[in-house]
Amino acid sequence: MKWGQAGYLLSANSYHSSDKEKTFTAFQHTNKIDAGLTGGVGYRLGTHLVADLRYYYGMRPLRENYTAADPQTGVPTYFRVEKWYNRVWLVNLTYYC
Repeated sequence: MKWGQAGYLLSANSYHSSDKEKTFTAFQHTNKIDAGLTGGVGYRLGTHLVADLRYYYGMRPLRENYTAADPQTGVPTYFRVEKWYNRVWLVNLTYYC
């Protein structure tokens, strides 16, 4: 059974809703490392079919508070962000040959 999970963000792009061709990177203040707990149940249905239900509870916030220079004045400004976490339900149906 798997109890923990860690991940690393390699790359990310953001797309503007009105122009799908234009991409920009808006993830400079995003945590690149994520860690959390996993748990779940699985059941084997016969000899070839398995059903799983799992939950991932992320323990690191996706973004942290940060300080950045104001683009017009250059004055350092403190930004406080809302804490968001990865929380995911996973449903898996697997067929073995």
